[in-house]
Parts: sequence; structure tokens; C-alpha cells
Amino acid sequence: MIPPLRDAPLLQDVRNFTASAWKHLRLPNPTPVQYQMVHWMAHGPDRLVVKGFRGIGKSWLCSVFCCWTWALDADAKILVASGSARRAGDFTTFVRQLIETWDVLEELRPGLNALRDSKLSFDVSGSGIAHAPSMTSLGVGGQLTGNRADLIIADDVETESNSDTPTKREKLVAHVQEFPSILSPSGKIIFLGTDQSEESLYRSLEGKGYTVRVWPVRYPDPGLRAALSTTLAPEIGAALDEDPTLVGQPTDPTRFPEEECLVREGELGRSRFSLQFNLDPRMSDADRYPLRLSDLVVMPLDPEVAPERIVYGNRIAADIPCLGFKGDRYWTPLSVAERCLPYQGKVLALDPAGRGRDGTAACVLGQLHGFLFLLDMQSWLGEGYSDEVLGAIARLAAQYKVAHLVVEANFGDGMLLRLLEPHLHRSGHHCSLDEVKHHTQKERRIVDTLEPIIQQHRLVVHDRVLVSDLRPLPGLSEGAQLPYRLAHQLSRITRDRGSLHRDDRIDALAIGAAWWKDSMAQDAQRRQVEVTQHLMLEEIERFQRHAVNPLSPPPPDRRGWLEKVTGRTLTPGQRRRSQRPDGPLTRRARA
Repeated sequence: MIPPLRDAPLLQDVRNFTASAWKHLRLPNPTPVQYQMVHWMAHGPDRLVVKGFRGIGKSWLCSVFCCWTWALDADAKILVASGSARRAGDFTTFVRQLIETWDVLEELRPGLNALRDSKLSFDVSGSGIAHAPSMTSLGVGGQLTGNRADLIIADDVETESNSDTPTKREKLVAHVQEFPSILSPSGKIIFLGTDQSEESLYRSLEGKGYTVRVWPVRYPDPGLRAALSTTLAPEIGAALDEDPTLVGQPTDPTRFPEEECLVREGELGRSRFSLQFNLDPRMSDADRYPLRLSDLVVMPLDPEVAPERIVYGNRIAADIPCLGFKGDRYWTPLSVAERCLPYQGKVLALDPAGRGRDGTAACVLGQLHGFLFLLDMQSWLGEGYSDEVLGAIARLAAQYKVAHLVVEANFGDGMLLRLLEPHLHRSGHHCSLDEVKHHTQKERRIVDTLEPIIQQHRLVVHDRVLVSDLRPLPGLSEGAQLPYRLAHQLSRITRDRGSLHRDDRIDALAIGAAWWKDSMAQDAQRRQVEVTQHLMLEEIERFQRHAVNPLSPPPPDRRGWLEKVTGRTLTPGQRRRSQRPDGPLTRRARA
């Protein structure tokens, strides 16, 4: 123990030591939450996790705690691991500056003759001869083998960049599992951080002997308090038990008053604020995985007609297993209009693939009044451009009488269209053949296309598509089949590159949805009124023709040439006068 602590016994309390350090740093007095945190670091169990909201000062408090540890025992060996080596080096640098500038820690200064004194590692004065320095800093992916420590500080080892996919999380867990191997007997491990997802590293530590304590920025409501359970700081829980009206108020009003909380919430968004400040892990998947299976409308569909209006509801489709996250379900509509109308158009979207494990996926999408109807989804694995696959695609187009066949031209530079033409001729079905080229990141393009459609409950899925999506795939083991499922791809895709192992089916769906992008702007209710008025006018004309003047000639067909050839009905505002082209109806879509 250094002389200042022997002469002033009050400094032996880590809270008084922290208050003195704050005074030296010219900071306001520590807040009650900061006192609670540093006391938990000093007197908590040997395996503990400190989770506090952003900006509470976890790293600063832990730096002072490290100095307090040396003040009691100069032989203590401390290892600091962070998400990056630079961040760990910043932690070490701050501790070194605190020792060098604070008179209370003068006895710990390495001095000019110190053999180890750098940003990455140094020895405090009074420490014994040892292989390990008094403090060492490493990135979480650095070489831990060969190090020894009495105290391991894991400061924000989980970041967005190293935990955004399951593969990265597995690597992170593997690195963290090395900590007990380099820890001295009766040593201590402290994790400092904030959850980045529902499958966060810190949540997984709860079942591995670590004790977790959480300090949110606001007093939690009963739902969040139940979700945090025993991890909520007991001081916050006791305050809520004494005064339930504290719910929603700041837990640290000195540093983060309500005005500051509102500013942060407006800057970060509600979901991200709930995750990083309220420490609510329930919001993380909604933020990272934007497509939810519960936003789909699941019902039986007819290949020719669809209800003119569908109201999204909360009736569970219990007979279809759901592959989404916990709590995700398929929902059937609350109500369906009795009158059915022909689709305003149908498109077959194709995501081609070559030989190997990739799949060629095709989906049939109908459109009516701004709603998209997923009528069918098929996929062929490892068969590339075989005649069997091309023939099946042509038969699928003929079965649903699609007006357009859209193919991604990035693969094969449009070769698939040329191979498809003879098969379409044999099937006796004629439709427009269109190509689309993409120049943006695939995952971001898919999410940006499907997210507004699905979140507005405008994607109606045939229940048969979801059932067939669960059928076993030939040639694949049971564990390898999950990435090929449409439901799995929908619920697991993020905007990050490589977030999906397989993306054939969801890519085909996004290509088809992008084709109907302009039609999605329709107001379903207004369109229903327009159709009703149109049908009423037709009925009046029919009555006049047959009842009033049965010998009058039939009215002229006012449809344009595009409507006659493709069968796609256009509203009066969408019709444009055009000249009939000399060649067949084919066009190349703009990228």
C-alpha cells in the first residue's frame, strides 16, 4: 500500500478514491450511478459484467479502479483488452497520464530508469521482477497466449463491426474464452460494454459464471424490468420499489437530464437509443434485422384473381412453422373484401446461378391496387442452365400467364434470356423478356426494396409457398438446408455485406418487387372506389345497350396497345399515347 493511502484511510474506500481522482481531473463530483459502478468493480465477484449506458464513464471509472488496485498492491498485473488495439492503447495511455500527473500516485511513477514504459505496456514503481508488465493492452484478436494477469479488463470488446454476423460473434466468443487461461489464481475478470444484439456476447456470459449488472439511462418500465430481471442494478430496483412514479425518468439526472435524453433519442432513433441507452436487448433484432415475418400477410391465393382489399390482422397461422426469431409469427388477414378482381399484372422474376451450391430461384408476383401477391416460389440447386431448369421456368411462366419475365443480367450478361426463348416458344406462352442490372451492394439493395413493402403489410404470401419452403432439399444434409429457406433469408438479412450465406430466393423476390415499384404508390382504398365506379359505368352502358337500344353497335375498345398486348390495366392518368413498335414487345430495363 502506498503511503498516501496509509496516511489517509478514507482513500482506501474506492468511492472516496474516485472522488479525489475526479477532483484532480477537474470534473464535477461523481454521480450516485458512478459510485455504484466503481464500488461494484471493486467488491463484486471474480467474474462480473458492467453494462451502463453510453457516456456514463465506464472506462474512466475502470481506469481509476486500476490505479486504486496498484495503490493497494503494486505487484498486481493488469491486462486490458478492447475491440481494437488502438482503443486498448488509449485506455493504457490515460492510466499512465493519471499516474504521472496525480500527486497521490507519485509512488507508482515508473521513472526514467524504467525498463518497460510505453503506450502498450509499462511497469509501476515498486512492482517486482516478472515476465508480465504491470499493465498490458491488446486488441481482442491479439495474441493472448504467454500473458499472465491478476486482473483482466475487457473494455468494449464487442463492437458493431465484430459482432454483426453469427460468424463474427463465434470468433469473438472464441477469443474471450482464452481469458480464464491466462488469469492468475484468484484473479478477476471485468467486462465493460453495451449489448449490440439480442445474441450479444454479454448476454451469453450470464450462463458461464459471470454476474451481470445493468444501469440504464432511464428507470425501466415493468416490461423492461422483467426482461432485465436480476441483472438490473439493485439500487435502481430499490428506488422503483419505493417510488413507482420514477418510471421513465433519468437515473443520472446530473449528467443526463431528460432534455439530453430526448436529444440523444432524436439523433440515434428510438430503436438504437433503446439498445444503447436503455440497454434493452429486445430492440436490437428489430434494428438490425429490418424484415419481420410477422409483417407478412399469409392466406390462400388464386392464380387469376385477388381480393380488391385486404386488412392486416393478428390471427396466427399456427399450422405453418415459423423460422423467424423468438416471438415472430405468421399472420392471416383480419378481413378480406368479398369482391375479387383480376391481377393488374403478373411478373416472373429470376435470380440465375451457375453450377455448384448456388440456386436458381424464380418467383411469381401479382400486383393489384398496390399490393403484391407472392403466388409461387421455386428453386433449383446446382443445375445451372440445364434444359430441365429452363423448361421448368418456361412452364411456370405459362402456368401463371405472366406478362413479364425479368432476369438479373449481372450473371452471364443476358445469356439466360437467349437460352430461355426456345423453351418459351415450345410452351406456347409469349411474354416480354426484360433484363435488370444492379450496381449497388446486394444486401442493401434487397433490404431497401423489400423493407417498405413488408413493413406496410403490402406483401401477401400464398400459404402454399411457405409450406413448400419447408420441404427437404435433395443432396443436402438437414443442417445445411436452413440457409436456402425463404423465411430464413427474410428474417436474417441485414444491410451488411455477407450477412446471408445464401440469398437466391430473397433476391428473386426483391427483383420482382422492384419491377412493381411504380405501381406500389397506389392508394388501395382510392383504387377500390375507382374500380367500383368503373364497373358501375360499364353496367349502366350494358343496360342501355341491351335494354334501351339493343340494335346499337358495341362501344369502341378504348384500351391502349400496351394494355391489349400485356393485359396490364393502366389508370387514365398512367395512359400515354404511343406508337406501336415495329418489332416484338421487348425492352431492356434501365439499371
